[in-house]
Amino acid sequence: MEKKWIIESIDEESFDEEAINGNEPGQQEDVFENLLRKILYKRGITSTRARKKFLNPQLKNLHDPFKMKGMQRAASLITEAEKEDKDIIIYGDYDVDGITAAALLMRFFKRYFSVNVDYYLPHRVKEGYGLHSPALKEIINQGTDLLITVDCGISAFEEIKEAQEKGLEVIVTDHHQPPNQLPPAEVILNPHCRADDYPYKFLSGVGVAFKLCEALCQSRSQIQKAKSFLYRQLDLVALGSVADIVSLTGENRILVKKGLEVMAGTDNTGLKILLDKLGLENVLTAGQLGYIVAPPLNAAGRLTDAGQGIELLTTEDQNTAEEIARKLVAINKERQKEEERILEQARTMIENQIDLDQKKGIVLASEDWHAGVIGIVASRIVEEYYRPTILIALNEEKGKGSCRSITSLNIYKALESCQEELISFGGHAQAAGLNINRSQVSSFRQKFNSYLDAELKKQDLIPQLNIDARLDENKITAELCNKLDFLGPHGAGNPAPRILVNKINPQKAYNVGRDKSHLKIEINNCLEGIGFSMGDYLSRVQKSDVIDLAGKLVLNKWQGTEKAQLRLDDINFPQDSKNFPVYFKTSQYNLADKRGLDDIVKYIVYMGNWNNKIAVYVNEKKQLRQYISRLKEKNFNEKELYTADEECAFSSKKRGILFFSGTELTEKVKLDALFFAALPFSLQQFKDIVCQFSFKKTVIHLLYSRDNYYINQKLIKKRFPTAGLIKQILGYINQQAKTQDMKVKLEQIISSKRCNVNQNLINSSLQVGEELGVINREQDTVFCQKKNMGDLDLSRSMRYNNISRIIEDFNELCHLAFADSLFPLIERLKDS
Repeated sequence: MEKKWIIESIDEESFDEEAINGNEPGQQEDVFENLLRKILYKRGITSTRARKKFLNPQLKNLHDPFKMKGMQRAASLITEAEKEDKDIIIYGDYDVDGITAAALLMRFFKRYFSVNVDYYLPHRVKEGYGLHSPALKEIINQGTDLLITVDCGISAFEEIKEAQEKGLEVIVTDHHQPPNQLPPAEVILNPHCRADDYPYKFLSGVGVAFKLCEALCQSRSQIQKAKSFLYRQLDLVALGSVADIVSLTGENRILVKKGLEVMAGTDNTGLKILLDKLGLENVLTAGQLGYIVAPPLNAAGRLTDAGQGIELLTTEDQNTAEEIARKLVAINKERQKEEERILEQARTMIENQIDLDQKKGIVLASEDWHAGVIGIVASRIVEEYYRPTILIALNEEKGKGSCRSITSLNIYKALESCQEELISFGGHAQAAGLNINRSQVSSFRQKFNSYLDAELKKQDLIPQLNIDARLDENKITAELCNKLDFLGPHGAGNPAPRILVNKINPQKAYNVGRDKSHLKIEINNCLEGIGFSMGDYLSRVQKSDVIDLAGKLVLNKWQGTEKAQLRLDDINFPQDSKNFPVYFKTSQYNLADKRGLDDIVKYIVYMGNWNNKIAVYVNEKKQLRQYISRLKEKNFNEKELYTADEECAFSSKKRGILFFSGTELTEKVKLDALFFAALPFSLQQFKDIVCQFSFKKTVIHLLYSRDNYYINQKLIKKRFPTAGLIKQILGYINQQAKTQDMKVKLEQIISSKRCNVNQNLINSSLQVGEELGVINREQDTVFCQKKNMGDLDLSRSMRYNNISRIIEDFNELCHLAFADSLFPLIERLKDS
C-alpha cells in the first residue's frame, strides 16, 4: 500500500538556549546532536530539564502515588482489611496488562500483607471483558469482603452497585476512559477521571496497580525493603505496559526502562523460564516484550484460561513453571494458526463483499471465528487495507466484536454514535470491543459506515509515514547507531526514530533469507538497508535510477563486524507517477518532492484523485499545450482544463486544472495544490507565483527535473551574455575598428565567426559597451571610442550587473531547488 511520507521541520524558537546548544561553547555541532534535537522535538522535549529526564530515566522522578485521587482512601481500606482479617479478591482481565496487574498485586500482598488474597479472571469467550454479575455473586458467596479490580471496572456501574448492596466493598483500579456516570465503588483509581489531577494520564492497568503498591509501601514497617521488593517487580510492569501499547513517555518510560533492566536478571521463576523457552537473551528490548514475550501469555486468555498466565508469574515452583511455560508456548502456536486461518477468510470476504471505493470501513461477521483471536486479525487488516475494521465472532444469536482504527478516527466515538445497535461497548480511541445481537449486525454496519462518511475525507484513508529526520547517507556510521540506543525503550509515544535517506543510487540490491522474501540494499561501504518481507520490491529497486528509503537505524553485528543498518519501513520511488511524494512540512509550506518524475501528466491525473483544484506552472507555452493535449488523450474531462486567460471560469468551479506560465493571473485563485512542472528563474519569481493563489494549506508539488535546469540555463544563455562573451564581442569590435576608421558595421559583427551568437546577445553586449563608454552605436554602425579598451571592468555597467544578478538568482534557486532537503528552500521562500 502506498504511503504518504511526511517530514516536519523543527521550530528552533521552541527550545531553550541551553537545549539548542548541546555542545560545549565553540564546539562544532556533530551529526548526533543535530539529529537528537530533531528527534526530541518530535516528542515534545525542548527544554534542558526535560531532555535530561528523558535521556536518564530515574525512579526518583516517579510521581508521588498519593497525588492520584482516591489513593489515600484505597491504601486505608486495604490496611484496614488486613487488620480485620478480611478476604480479598483481585479481579483482573484476560490480556497481558490485566494478567501482570493481578500478578503484581498477588506477589506484593503475599509478601508484605497478612491477608487471604486470591484472584479472578473472566473467560474471554464465555464471559467477556469486565465485571459480570454471576461472577460477582460467586465471589460474594465465597465470603469475599473486598474486591480490587485491575485493568477493568470503570464502566461496571450496575455490577458494582449490585455487589455493594450485597455487602462487597469495591476498589476500582483502571486506566480506560471513564463513562459519564462512574460506578459507585468505595474508591476509584484512574488518572483519566475528570477531577483527578494526577500529573501523568497514560499509565497502563499494571501501572495503576504499581502506584497502588507504591502507596501501600508507606504502611509497612520496613518501607525501604517493601519498595526494594516492589521495584524488583518492575519486569511485570514493563511487560504489561508494553503489551497494552501505552505511551512510553513520562512515568511509563521510567517504569519500562527500569523494568527491562530488572528483567535481564529477573528473579521471577516463571518469567525466567518463559524467556528461556522463547530463546531470549539477557538484553531485552520493548519490541521483544511486545512481539515475543507477551503473545504466549495473551494466547492463554484468547484460547483457554488466562489464569495460567498468573500462575506462571506468581509460582515459585520450578517444575510448575516449566509445565505452564511449555503449555503457553504450545497454545501460542495454535493461536498463530487460527489467526492465519481467520485472516485468509477475512481477506476473501473483503474482496468479495466490500467495495472499498464506496465503503470507508470494514465490518465483517462470521460464526467460524474465535472471539479470542479476532482482535489480532483486525489489527492486521488495518495494516493491509488502512480502514477502520470491526470483526465480529458470532455465537448463536449474539456476537463479540474487536475494533481497530486508523489515525484519523476515534473508534470509541464511532461506536458511541451507533450505540443503539449495540448491547455494550468500551475501549480507547484506536481499539475497542463490542457486544451485539446477530440481528443488528447489518444495521450497525450501515450506521458505522454513515458515521465514517461524515467524519473521514478521502485523504484520511491514505496511511502516513512520519519521519523524524533526514540524513545524508555518508553521515550514518556504526557509532551514530550506538548513540541512538540511549533513546530507547521504543514503542507508542516514543517510536524508534524513523530516518529518511533520500535521492540515493544503491550500489547493489538482492533478495536474502531462506525463501528470499527479504530485501538487502547496499547503500555504501558503511551503510546497508534491510527490508523484511520486502523481497517483491527488488525489481523496482533495480530498475530505478534513484530511490528514497525510510527506516530505523540499528547496529548490525555479524561475525565479529559491526555495520550501520537501516531497517526499512518503506521504499519510495520518486520517478513513479503512482507513488506519493515525500512531504517536507512546515507551519507555512508543504513541499511535495516528486523531482525527476518520469511522467508529469500521469502524476497530475493521479493526484487529481485527492485534490479538486490544481494549478500547474510551466514556463513555455509549447509545454503547456502538450500537457493539455495529453490530458485530453487520457480522456480527462476537457471542461475541467483551463489556461490563465480562463482564470475567472476556473475560480468559479469546484474542480479543475489551471495551466499558467508566469505571474499573469489577475486575482488570487483558491487551490488545493500547486504543481511546478517547470523551474522558475529565481526565488522571487517562485514566491510571486505562489502568491497568486490562496490555500487552506499551502501544498506545492515540485515536479521539475535536471532537464528543466538545462532548459532554463539554455534560455538564459540565449538571452544574457556571459562576461567572457561580452569581452570577446567588444574585443572583436576594438580590433576591427583600428583598421576601419574606428567603426564597424553591425552586420559585420553579426556575421563574424568570432561572434557566432544570436543578435540578442550581441545587442546586450553592445549595451554594456555603451554604458562603459568604450563604444557608441548609431543605427547600423558601431563606433569605437578607444583605440585600446584594455581589461574592462564590467561591474561599472548597470546592464551587466543586472545580467549577473539574474544569473546569480537562478544559480541560488537551483542550489536550493535540487538539494536533498527542501527545508532550506522553504526558509528562503519565507524570507524572500
